[in-house]
Amino acid sequence: MQASAHPPGFDQIRREELGRVFERVFATRRILQPVLLLLMLSVVLSDLRSWRSLVIITAPLLAMLVTLAESHRLKQQGPGGYAPSRDFVAFVLIIPVATLCTGGVHSPFLIPLLPLLVFLPMFSDRRATRLSLLVTVALIWSLALARSVAPWTMPRVFLEESGGLSWKFGLFSAVALTVFAVAANQSGLGLRQMSDKMLERALSARAEALELYQERLRDLTLLSGEIAHELKNPLSTIKGLGQLMEVESPRNPERLRVLRGEVERMQGILEEFLNFSRPLAPLTQSDVDVSELCREVVGLHEGVAAANRLTLVGPNEHLRCWCDARKVKQIVVNLVQNAVEASSSGGEVLVAVARRDDFAAIQVLDRGHGLADGVGPRAFDSGVTSKARGSGLGLTIVRTLAEQHRGSARLFNRDGGGCVAEVLLPCAPGASVPVASLSAR
Repeated sequence: MQASAHPPGFDQIRREELGRVFERVFATRRILQPVLLLLMLSVVLSDLRSWRSLVIITAPLLAMLVTLAESHRLKQQGPGGYAPSRDFVAFVLIIPVATLCTGGVHSPFLIPLLPLLVFLPMFSDRRATRLSLLVTVALIWSLALARSVAPWTMPRVFLEESGGLSWKFGLFSAVALTVFAVAANQSGLGLRQMSDKMLERALSARAEALELYQERLRDLTLLSGEIAHELKNPLSTIKGLGQLMEVESPRNPERLRVLRGEVERMQGILEEFLNFSRPLAPLTQSDVDVSELCREVVGLHEGVAAANRLTLVGPNEHLRCWCDARKVKQIVVNLVQNAVEASSSGGEVLVAVARRDDFAAIQVLDRGHGLADGVGPRAFDSGVTSKARGSGLGLTIVRTLAEQHRGSARLFNRDGGGCVAEVLLPCAPGASVPVASLSAR
């Protein structure tokens, strides 16, 4: 299946879970590879003068070095940054060498090629998968056909005087196959853990999405009645002014200004209602520089800030986040507008970003009056507002968009006066909402 056929974030989640499988595989290999090295040494000791000695020792030592290097890389970069191509290539080179020196097609070292053919398709496309299968089959048949012309593939220690295989080869194969069986068992347990984890994440995401949709539906049902009530008053005013303007009067221009203001008020209420319904649309997520996005919002509000004699400061850092750029921009716009409206003339509104574990924190800080007592826990509820002509939907939209991204939003008073609006968004797909929120700046 091509990567384009997967939903956004699928490849990264799969890589993370497969990386965790390989953490188990590497731990098993670190334990079992010394056993294989001792097993190969037993072959070397039977014929110290043969070229086979150098090859047999070099192959497992190289495998151990590859394991240690990839284990260190996996520990440094984490499961999401693990790329197993170097690991696979090294083993594709090592296994044929070990096979040639320990019996050719009869060697137990052919067995590890089979789990490699299981793991490789998880990281590669179909073309690479088919190629690896063809190379493996070609190797097996080449070893089988070469037995008659290359008898040196079987060490003399494994042959009886009659030319048949001795009990030593049976013991060698039994030990090697036992080691490979343990490794395969641990890999299977890891694959089962991976499939269970991915299924849990999928079901959890579906349950959260369903709960979010149901909650938004309840809010929309409730808000429909509130919007109807909010529109009723300006409509009555417009109707009355329209009747008065049927009669020529010097007050008609003034009445027209009032009528236009009421129409704009209705338009604002409807726009907020439409914005509230947009979170029900699916996310279009990508890797976004949220710092640059915040700076764009700051630029859009410079004129409003200047008119109110406010200083508007954007972030200087660069921070990337996995999100829907359009909806995150809407979050920042709502928060900045609230901060500008809450600030007194001569004040400052600061937009800041920071990395907190797996989350990007966006904070909008002002020096207004702060949150009134009892408003904090209810600030994000629909219909709750401290503005005389507000609809109480702005912060509800912010919370809804944050939760749709599997993030969170909160408000709290700022030290020294003012308010902090904070939104946490995951830096990578599939991140879970943190238990503790960020501390105030």
